[in-house]
Amino acid sequence: MSPTTHAARTLRILCLTLFCLFGVRVGQAADKPDLVVASAKDHVWFIAEDSSVPVSWRLMHHSSGMDGPHARVARTFKNRPMALAAMGDQVLVLMSPRVGGGVGSDLLGLRVVRNPAMGSYYDLPVDGWRVLASLPPDARFGGLELDANGHPVGLLLPDRRVSKGVVRDGADQRDPPAPARLLEQRNFEWFPIELPKDLLTAEVQRLVPSPAGVRASILAPDESGGARLHRRLEESWSVWDMGVPNSDLVSVIPFQERLAIVTQENEGPLSVRIERGDTLLPVAQMPVPSGEWGFASIGDAILLIEIGDKAVIRVRTIDPLSGSVSEPVEWIRPPLDVSDWLHLPIIGMIVVTALLVIVLFRPSEMPDMPLRAGVRPLPLPRRLLALFIDFIPGLVIVLLAFDLDLSRISTIPLWSSELAFAVPGLVLVGVTLLHETVSELIWRKTIGKKLVGGVVLTSSGGVPAPSTILLRAVFKGVVFYAPILAIFVLFSPALQGVPETVSRTVVADARPKENSPEAE
Repeated sequence: MSPTTHAARTLRILCLTLFCLFGVRVGQAADKPDLVVASAKDHVWFIAEDSSVPVSWRLMHHSSGMDGPHARVARTFKNRPMALAAMGDQVLVLMSPRVGGGVGSDLLGLRVVRNPAMGSYYDLPVDGWRVLASLPPDARFGGLELDANGHPVGLLLPDRRVSKGVVRDGADQRDPPAPARLLEQRNFEWFPIELPKDLLTAEVQRLVPSPAGVRASILAPDESGGARLHRRLEESWSVWDMGVPNSDLVSVIPFQERLAIVTQENEGPLSVRIERGDTLLPVAQMPVPSGEWGFASIGDAILLIEIGDKAVIRVRTIDPLSGSVSEPVEWIRPPLDVSDWLHLPIIGMIVVTALLVIVLFRPSEMPDMPLRAGVRPLPLPRRLLALFIDFIPGLVIVLLAFDLDLSRISTIPLWSSELAFAVPGLVLVGVTLLHETVSELIWRKTIGKKLVGGVVLTSSGGVPAPSTILLRAVFKGVVFYAPILAIFVLFSPALQGVPETVSRTVVADARPKENSPEAE
């Protein structure tokens, strides 16, 4: 390697190191919110990573109509969306551009609906997305919003050759560089909106939320670096010099038909200001949060949303009148969120099927047959303790495999309309059912039953055949996935549930000497 080549490589490494250490940001503040968030009058949407499923993201939704600090999961993704936009009860989700193919960035839409009977929320379309026209490929993204008519509006930044006034060596002159473009989608097509001349070549600009009656709002620096807001009314543009440096702007939030902005000077605290006429009224200050964070508004309050460890959502409320900032409140899932917890139609079908099986295939023997044969059932408290012990190996595997916190293990759902949420529960039940079945085939007892003194016998007190154990395991899995079926144990003199009734077995007490297969 020649000395010149070695010196050039050393210089590149040094520059890269300095870039990583100090960070180089053009036209932006030193700290930026990295939470993808959008808000409307009564709704807030944001993207949060799913800590229980690797490489999974959730579209979270909060509404002012929810009874408490709740955020429900509207959809899940395998890739993190690039942007959100909200207006009324609508939300748009812009996915990252696909690699190759030249198809651009997919644009999807949802509409949230409140169920007045249950007070819960669901999304339309129920089983998918409202697919909209993709943003054009090979263009730098400058923002996505919804205009006053509910039409998607996207800003595409100019080619760097245009903004810098140069053409790269070897560029194809038959494909001239494109200027900035503001596009509005109607009838599944993108239509251009005329931009002011100074925005056609502006490299630093972004599309921000618009108040009522405004088709689009674009923030860009003026010649001196100050923030200038361009607003598209009906057929013309207006300009407002905001009186703050564009490099200090951190976030722009729609707030009560106005805008609220968040600024940060140098590395100081965050300052919240609200548009009031042609000025910005200071409201509150707060330190820069850690982790992922972003601002939103709902009703008459401004929200600071933080995503902490294990995807815990904490929210601070900023009062625009007093300027007070509340202590962080943790948002949890709604307790009656059917889509995340219990898939009631499936559970109902399982219960009905199990009842039919019991009615049609119930053995023709007396309900107290095990008692007549001298079999003493295992008391219910010890039986529940044995079941808890048998669940421990599955719990350990789930905690390690999905990096879950033990305090949140109760939030693992078994039935869910989203398979990604059900995976931990499926693993938990599958592991438990597997080792219980193998143990009963070999020793007629599971780990838990052995510790509490239980054993599986036939109704007459004999040793069950392997086919009997397997039949019992099938219906035990049914009870695991529909725990409501366990109530049948309480109606049996010998404490026989659905698995024992169908397979003609009983969970017996192995400790007393009088527990023999001989009849009384």
